[in-house]
Amino acid sequence: MRHALCVGLEIRRAKKMPSKLRYGLLLGITAIALIFTQVQYGQGAGYYIQYIYDDAGNLIQRIRHEYDGTDPVTTPNPPAGTYYTPISVTLTCTDPGGSGCAAIYYSTNGSQYTTNSSPISIPTSMRLWFYSTDRANNTEDERFQDYTITIDTIAPTTTASPRGGTYSVHHTPINVTLTCSDSGGSGCNGIYYSTSGSPYNSYSSPISITANTTLGFYSMDHAGNTESPPKSETYTIDTCSALAAKVVGGSNYLTIQEAYNNAGSGATIKTRNVRFLGSLTTDSLNKTITLDGGYQCDFLNNSGNVTNMKGSITTTPNGGTLTIKNFVLDTN
Repeated sequence: MRHALCVGLEIRRAKKMPSKLRYGLLLGITAIALIFTQVQYGQGAGYYIQYIYDDAGNLIQRIRHEYDGTDPVTTPNPPAGTYYTPISVTLTCTDPGGSGCAAIYYSTNGSQYTTNSSPISIPTSMRLWFYSTDRANNTEDERFQDYTITIDTIAPTTTASPRGGTYSVHHTPINVTLTCSDSGGSGCNGIYYSTSGSPYNSYSSPISITANTTLGFYSMDHAGNTESPPKSETYTIDTCSALAAKVVGGSNYLTIQEAYNNAGSGATIKTRNVRFLGSLTTDSLNKTITLDGGYQCDFLNNSGNVTNMKGSITTTPNGGTLTIKNFVLDTN
């Protein structure tokens, strides 16, 4: 901190001033008043009192002004950190002492300082030095912030789960979750989606699908890279009234697990040519079961179709024998 002493309406404290009274007289003649200023200092703090008289010598006002012995403070925005695109840094000065900020100075090499009045361009990684001064000649200690610029030019990618396909009406609503991943490093900043050509909206929670829908979607990262063109998944709702799994010679069921649980050993379970949401775990009853997929609504015809199953098949000890035909296991 640097200080200089003068007597007048602008008062500055010496770096180390003994605690005692000093008086100064300032005669200022204006069109309406004579001004007498009495100055009182103390070490580390102080004030001065301004007395204002009219032309007849009558005291008309007494004003106490606090002494500013506090350094100003400079704040950079944005702060130090890692950024994935060139940035601009704005330096702001605040003066808690009250005299007001006079100037802000900055340097990108720690030695050659320039007065700052506009945002500072940070195109590459660098250390930014800065300090401020106030009107009482207090000077902030030099400070610095380190900025790391790692350019991200890779667009993020979005995935939908479950994927598009044909689903039984009995499985609706289908709740689709969109997930963004960003290999460029700046991180995902937002996911956007559209249903059947509608305007894109910001994604925040699973999308409920109850009718035939083409779902469009894309993501954006913090560096401004946008996934292009948008991806899409088509969801078709099969309106067959029959449940999606049938134990031959027995009943129809909504899920493969329900059909398996109710089937006897040696039974065949036929499944529709739709996508199932769920998994299958065999029991410990040592049953022999055949899963046959890809059937149409009447469970009589299979014209080369398959059953898609989003999930897994898990066997257990004494789980018996499981024969699987016309099935596709899909974890997406």
